[in-house]
Amino acid sequence: MDANKQTGHYVDTALDDLVAELTAAVYPVAVRHGAIGTWIDLELDLWRALADAVETCVHESGGDSGQPRDASAPHRRVKVKGAKEP
Repeated sequence: MDANKQTGHYVDTALDDLVAELTAAVYPVAVRHGAIGTWIDLELDLWRALADAVETCVHESGGDSGQPRDASAPHRRVKVKGAKEP
């Protein structure tokens, strides 16, 4: 197997693991703050929103180039359907 393909697989798996952990951590918070709908729809919406946010952060940071993310870049809010606005 090509070393680059193998490394890419591990990076993708690590990012998926990160998104899964973030989703598990954020789900009860979203429920406490009034997110509505079925649990599976909420969890999938969270997963997609967090995956997009992680992908954006990786892209903005230059991927695995080792360069730090631009601290002056604006922070993004993740919106979930059915969640109440603060």
